[in-house]
This record gives sequence, C-alpha cells and structure tokens, in this order.
Amino acid sequence: MSNKTINLQHIARVEGYGSLTVDMNKGILKGAKFQVLEGARFFEGILLGKKYYDVSIIVSRICAICSVSHSVVSTRAIENALGIITLQQTHELRELLVLSEFIQSHILHEYFLALPDYLRQPSAIALAQSHPELVKKGFHGKRIANEMQRKIGGRAVHPIRNVVGGFTMFPTENELQYFKNELPKIIEDTLSTIKILRNIPNQPSISPKGDYIAIFNPNHYAYYQADLLTYKGSKLTIEKAKYKELLIEEVRSYSHTKFSTLNDESFMVGALARLNINYKFLTDKGKEALEVSGLELPDINPYHINMAQLIEIVDCCQRSVNLIENFLINGFQREDLSQLNPKTGNGIALTEAPRGLLIHEYSFDNDLNCTYCNIITPTTFNQYKIETDCEDLIHRYHKEPKESMELKLNMLVRAYDPCISCSAHALSLKINYEE
Repeated sequence: MSNKTINLQHIARVEGYGSLTVDMNKGILKGAKFQVLEGARFFEGILLGKKYYDVSIIVSRICAICSVSHSVVSTRAIENALGIITLQQTHELRELLVLSEFIQSHILHEYFLALPDYLRQPSAIALAQSHPELVKKGFHGKRIANEMQRKIGGRAVHPIRNVVGGFTMFPTENELQYFKNELPKIIEDTLSTIKILRNIPNQPSISPKGDYIAIFNPNHYAYYQADLLTYKGSKLTIEKAKYKELLIEEVRSYSHTKFSTLNDESFMVGALARLNINYKFLTDKGKEALEVSGLELPDINPYHINMAQLIEIVDCCQRSVNLIENFLINGFQREDLSQLNPKTGNGIALTEAPRGLLIHEYSFDNDLNCTYCNIITPTTFNQYKIETDCEDLIHRYHKEPKESMELKLNMLVRAYDPCISCSAHALSLKINYEE
C-alpha cells in the first residue's frame, strides 16, 4: 500500500455527517483526520440571556437521541448554580429516565447501525431479510424504551416533565407495572444477541494507547451522577470548574467540533470506558451478560464498545426494574415547584450520556438570566481518540486491500457511535493578512 489516500467522504450509519481521511505515503502513515462537517450550532450562545427555567428545554434540542441526558444534566447544573435542593425521588426518577434513554440508544446503535457490519450485511434493511428475528428483537426493545421515555419524560424525545426542582408529572402505577413486565424480555433478547456477536469469527482488533474516563459511584454502576475516574484507578474528583484544568479543549481548522486531551493524549469515553471502571457494580443480570460476552477487563479494543453497549442494555434494564419496584412500593411525593427560591451563582453537573461523559456548566445573574454556558459532549471527548485509533488500525492492517481497510475504518468509527449533531457547536475562525 503506497501513495494512497483513503477518503471516507460520508460515514454511513452514524448520527450526523462526518468524514475520515487517512493519508499513506509508501506504506508510512502520514495521519488520520476525523472531520465533523455539520455547521456550528451555537447553543452556548443561544442560551445567553435566557431565563433559568428555559435552559433545559432548549438544550434538549441539541440531540433527539440523547435529549434526556442533556435535559437531566442541565437541570442538575442549574440547581447547583441556584442552590436548589431536590428530593431523592427526583434523582431516582431522573435516573430511570436516563436508563430508558440508554436502552433505546444502545438498541438503535447495535441492532440497526453496528450489527449489519458483523453479519456481513450492507444495511439494517438487508439485515431484516437475513436475520428477521434479530431485527424484531431490536424493534421490540426500542419501542418499549421509547415508551418509557414518553411516560416518564412526557415525550419520547425532548422531555418536558423534568424541570428545575423536580417533575411536573409522574408515571402511573399501571405504567410502571407494564415496564416492569416488559424489561425482562429485553434482557433475554439481549443476552441471546450477545451470544451471536461473541461467536462471529475474525472480528477486527487493535490495542491502542490512551486513557478512559467515566463517572464513578461507589454504590452502583454510574449512569446518572458521580465523580470522575480513570481506568488506571486514580480518582479525579471534580471540584467545581476543575474539569477545565483536567480536560483540555482545542479547535482544529479541519473540523467544526473541538478536540479534547487528557495529559496531552487522547482518551475514550462511553460504554467500554464505563465498563472498565464500574464493572464491579453491575447488577446480577449485568454480571451475567459480562460473563456471556467473554470480555476480559480492562479491555482496550474499541471494537468491543459494541459488546459493552449490549452488556449495558441488560444492566440498565435490571437497574430500571429495581427502581420501578421501589416506586411501586413507596409511590411519589408531590413536589411544590413554586417554592424554589433560586439564588444567583455558577453550577456544574456531570452525567453519562449513552456515548459517554457529558458536562454542562452555567452562570446566572441577579435576574436569573444565563450569563455563561459551557457544554462538552461525548463525541467532543472521543473525536481525537477516533483519530488515534484509526492510526493504530492502519499500522496493524496496512497490508490489507483498500476495500478491507475501508470496512474496518468504517466499523471503528461506528463502534464509537459518534453523535455528530451534539458535537458541532464549536467553530474555528482564522484570518491572515499579508502586506
């Protein structure tokens, strides 16, 4: 392979529009560039001057697939800024809402975007013809999880019931009982899918360098809120605004999103990072899924993000059942959202979106208008890691035919499940004048 450029102008089966360019010269890799090509969306500017109660509704529009995560982390950051204390049931119901998002997002990615590659099909439509029962399982799980989001959040996308201070409405007992009955079916379907993926031969594999980051909770697998941790075991606890010292953002001229580094290196966020850090806190069913998968942790092969997402589907379903059982026993305490007494201030919140770590930070003035906003999405964190992993892949497989290389590169980018619309809110502008 010499003097060759691999240019994937449009990477199919990802959310949004991006491209990847790999340059080779006489078998030597010159570099890889993963480009987010969607226009900058300027959400951080749009929010300036908005009242605190409008912010979470607006930011949920950043993405339809992970609108819950943006809504939840936004309300928590605003509550931190304004000194608003919420009930424990609010945190638990928000977590249940987040879990429903994880289930539907992971199912969408695995059954309709990623698995066609592994089962040698060009699309989900072709997969429905070759493996109809598998696709039916995906549709069933997606439908149930979407309905969970609707009954808890008020809509299947862009939730409206989750607001600053709590929830405006709660799911009914019958609705909760329905989901309690349906979620075990998704667990069994996913366990069978894990077996299928594990037994597919000749899967790509690389061992890239770099760190992992995910939030951490000493009591259970962290999807909703916690500290920050690297897989190497050094707890990196966020102390309000310290994340900017830890995770460095920069702009590059060829992409509309920022790049992030940790100690000047790329790092991974998402399902595999979470699994490496939090696997000891999986539910019993989650641990069963991990055993069935055959993964040995810590795992650094990014292609195994797909397996990690399947494991998380099982774990999220079981964790959801546990939370639902608690709500069925204790019911809901009505919240008085008219007595919040917000104060001016700055607030930060961290959460896990399906694709990884998500950070929101806001400041508000005495009129409770937003004066500062910073949002860092999982794909912003992962973009540099995608590039460095593609370079590692080229080093390992550079002697293969171009068509084989293109497939492996596509599969690698798809494994990260990039949410390009989320990440496209940064713009680099440079003007040079020459006399």
